[in-house]
Parts: sequence; C-alpha cells; structure tokens
Amino acid sequence: MKKNILAIGALLVIVLTACAQQKKNTSSTTTQTTISNKQAKQLNYVGMERTACFGRCPAYLIELYPDGLVRYTSRNFTEYEGVYEKNIGAQKTQEIITDFKNYRVDTCRNNYEAYIQDLPGIIYTFKFGTTEKRITHADFGPGYLKTMADKIDKIGLPDKSWKKTGEVKQPK
Repeated sequence: MKKNILAIGALLVIVLTACAQQKKNTSSTTTQTTISNKQAKQLNYVGMERTACFGRCPAYLIELYPDGLVRYTSRNFTEYEGVYEKNIGAQKTQEIITDFKNYRVDTCRNNYEAYIQDLPGIIYTFKFGTTEKRITHADFGPGYLKTMADKIDKIGLPDKSWKKTGEVKQPK
C-alpha cells in the first residue's frame, strides 16, 4: 500500500513539474501588443500581405482604410503589377474593420510559428489610433484570420476597373 501511494505521489510530482515547465515555455512565445479598449475601438487601418513561397505564389499587399479606399501593391508573380487603388465605399471597408474588432484581433499574438516553410504567409498590420499591431504568420493562428484574408482578397484584388497609381520599385 505504501509503495502505491509513493508511486502515485512521484507520478503526481512529475506531471505537475512538466505542466509548470510547459506553461513557462508557452508564456514566453505569446507576446502581445497591449492595446487599450479605447484604442481597440479606433481601428482605422488594416493591411494584409500575402508573402512569397519557394515557387511562383503571388505576393502582394492590400490596404483598407475606413473611408472606403482600398490600395493594392504587387510584390511578385501577380497579374496586375504596380500600385492600384479603388474606392469601394466606406460601408464595405467598415464591415471588414468591424469584423476584425469583433474578433478582437488586438488580443492575438504578434507571431504564430510557421511549421511549413514553403507555404505563402499572411502578415497583418493594424492601426489602433496611434498604436500599430503586426501579426506575422497569421495563417497558423486562429482560423478567423485566414477567413478574413480570403474576404479581403475578394474585395482587394484588382481588375480593369481599378486605377493604377504607381509602379513598385524593385530592390537592386
């Protein structure tokens, strides 16, 4: 009987030690930008960047502003090269901005580890008043970040109705 109690006690100590160590490790990787409730309500910019892969994945940046302006900047392997703009109406961009507020992106981690190196990534930049929050590897984070990226793609990829406003300067 004493051997059983001693074995259970030893097992309990091992389990609790392992859990404490795991909690310590995960807390160091969940750094967040602290954004007050007042600032979170002032979300006034959403930028979504699709990054390159080892192949020919399209890489571009789509920026949304509360007044309805959408700006598309090509990076690599895109159908439309350069900088394009279109005003889709404040209501449409405000709906997406409100979705991000409702999902509480201000509470997301700044970085989610990418376990597959060849996949194109998603990087978000949010401006809450004067505070900026950046989420890298968002496609490995909460599912709604990927869903919202697809929603932004639907309204932010240019067609012939968009106005070209500039060229992208490629590094030499």
